[in-house]
Amino acid sequence: ELEMAVVGCYNDLYSNWEGMPFFLAFEELSDNGWDRNTNDVQKLSQGANDANSSFVRDVWRSCYSGISKCNYLINNLGRVQGVNSEVISKAKAQAQFLRAYYYSYLIDLYGDVPLILETITLDNAQLPRNPKEEVLNQIFKDFDEAAAVLATTNNPTSGRPSRMAALALKARTALYNEKWDVAISAASEVMKYEGSEVILDPSFKNLYTYEGQNSKEILFSIQFLFGYRVHPIFRLFGGRNGGGHANKVPSYQLVDSYGCKDGLSIDKSPL
Repeated sequence: ELEMAVVGCYNDLYSNWEGMPFFLAFEELSDNGWDRNTNDVQKLSQGANDANSSFVRDVWRSCYSGISKCNYLINNLGRVQGVNSEVISKAKAQAQFLRAYYYSYLIDLYGDVPLILETITLDNAQLPRNPKEEVLNQIFKDFDEAAAVLATTNNPTSGRPSRMAALALKARTALYNEKWDVAISAASEVMKYEGSEVILDPSFKNLYTYEGQNSKEILFSIQFLFGYRVHPIFRLFGGRNGGGHANKVPSYQLVDSYGCKDGLSIDKSPL
């Protein structure tokens, strides 16, 4: 039952927007691409959205749904009996990692948000927003406490976070929020594992194939299982000649930002 509760904390990572994790859709809101479909992501990128945006609502709902499950697990660990203490501490660490992960998106997208660390009921569900700085400090705390417990081996296909994943996400969150010293410190800790548990893949292309799914360049991955938990990402992004719909379109500026095989930029390379 404890393991089932832990797995439940991961479920909101799969919150689908047209069958893909919601944070992949963020690329269609940036200067990296655009959404050809007439939907609320397209409206956001056009600046035509309003308070009824289903995408904005779904991201908020998914993150707080995940946080709620993490809180429930953490708040009830004291009731667990007959289970090894190490198993309990690792369950808590995973929930803390995921809670921090969900909150990191919330503060980036919405700024001040309600900081909820306990299970709430309908009677106390109307909560004010907490200052972004307060939520950020809790994110750092959760990542630190999780990193102290999580494994120091990087297993990309496990779908479970490692110490390096917690520290790397702490570094990214700190970077996005201009906490330079925190970002440097956390990233430096990850770099200590470079060459053993953290390795840049020699083939960038492999990262997008079955061959690269075990790459130690991947610090944390959302796992899919054919026949049970699947996604249509290639159908959405792939070209029509390859069987895709080409709904999610990269900008030519994104394509041009990639270097040629000789290492030079596209405007300088003879290739």
